[in-house]
Amino acid sequence: MKIYTLGTGAPLAYTRATMGILVEAENAQPLLIDTCSGNELIRRLHALGKPLHQHHAILTHRHGDHIGGVLPLAIAVQPLHLYGPADTLEVARQLIDLTYGEIAYRVLDQTSFHPVEPGASYDIAGYQVEFFEVQHRVTTYAVRLTHGGKIFAYSADSVPCENLIACARDADLFLCDAICSSQEEDPAIVADLRKLAHPTADEAASMAQQAGANRLGLVHLARFATPEKMLAEARQLFHGPVDVPDDNACYVV
Repeated sequence: MKIYTLGTGAPLAYTRATMGILVEAENAQPLLIDTCSGNELIRRLHALGKPLHQHHAILTHRHGDHIGGVLPLAIAVQPLHLYGPADTLEVARQLIDLTYGEIAYRVLDQTSFHPVEPGASYDIAGYQVEFFEVQHRVTTYAVRLTHGGKIFAYSADSVPCENLIACARDADLFLCDAICSSQEEDPAIVADLRKLAHPTADEAASMAQQAGANRLGLVHLARFATPEKMLAEARQLFHGPVDVPDDNACYVV
């Protein structure tokens, strides 16, 4: 599998696009997991030289920095299949309806909404996909993909929890929400992040180590995050390779 980090930033990050992932593999179709926000998705795919033929997209939860790219995607790629929590899919449907007005029916006619449940396994675009309900401010599912004997896990947004560790169990690659270092200069900022239900780099590393993941990537960075601090912190707790990928980085597993 090839995993591209289309976007790696939190909503107010100004040097990174918001969260979006593209997965490609032999004998499988391209699969998006989260869609950045707005036209960022289209720009990132264009920068990679990827034609717009991503007919399948998983939406992990309903926050705008994860589902906003559905709006241009639904116009550019038809038919489009969307998968995720039922409430997230309903928000996506309403966004299309309210945004496109009198032509919305044409877009919706070409868009299929597939609610998924945690604990179940699905064949999506040629990948075996499992969903794990994790702990964020709204219903959120972490995602575990298996293809060709390899495992890719993605946290979505979540504080540390047992379900997220289970999702990352023995993963060849674990991309985990890690909004900043726990040692950022302003402790009040870190404390505020607890209210937003995001982990810090040390918490992401601890989960990866408990899960026995082979490699860790720290994503969903805040605008004030310091990657060097995050890496130093994570390497104290996670014994495998760890990095902070830029937008449009590529992992091969």
